[in-house]
Amino acid sequence: MTTSTADSSPSSPIASAPAARATPPATPSVRHSWIDNLQGQLFGVVMIAFGMSMLHSLGLIIGQIAGVAFLVTYATGISFGMAFTLINLPFYLLAALRMGAAFTWRTLAAVTAVSVLTNVAGNYISYSHLDPAVGAVLAPEDVISDPHLRARGFPVEVTHEDLGRTFTYPGAALRMNGSPMTIRRRAPHVGEHTDEVLGEIGYTARQIAGLRTEGAAG
Repeated sequence: MTTSTADSSPSSPIASAPAARATPPATPSVRHSWIDNLQGQLFGVVMIAFGMSMLHSLGLIIGQIAGVAFLVTYATGISFGMAFTLINLPFYLLAALRMGAAFTWRTLAAVTAVSVLTNVAGNYISYSHLDPAVGAVLAPEDVISDPHLRARGFPVEVTHEDLGRTFTYPGAALRMNGSPMTIRRRAPHVGEHTDEVLGEIGYTARQIAGLRTEGAAG
């Protein structure tokens, strides 16, 4: 019985796969308490309902299921909450089949809460003047200069050493204590991190050089 091995000579540096793959550092698991989950869901529901009430007051629409619900509301006169609830009904079955009961119940609770709060918001919130342009979109420069977002540390100054200056980047939309999101460095140039990435998945320096020779890596 004979066996053959892949040629690993310098003339064929990419013939063999990496001998070993570097094991990435384990990401610490973060478990949120039920209070954390409830707080996050309540905040999200209230903010979404507030946004929906603004769009409804302006007669605007958005994408996805909420946009369809707005179209049904404008065409038939039924409330947004009722339209949103009815249109989502088929998706609960899909969620139950693919994602499980717990996910389905949480989704049902969130959709129901958004539907109810959006309907109720009209009884407590009124707009004396709401410009459609403001309700539909916020310019990028307005997002970066918004006092609330700046107080939360949303804008991040990132240094571009190749240009000798810093630029303001939008930061993480969410702030999570257990798994914080950060911008570590500027966006890379083409091929700048090729060696680093290939090295992390197990390629040797000689194999990387062979990929460059063959034109497979830049």
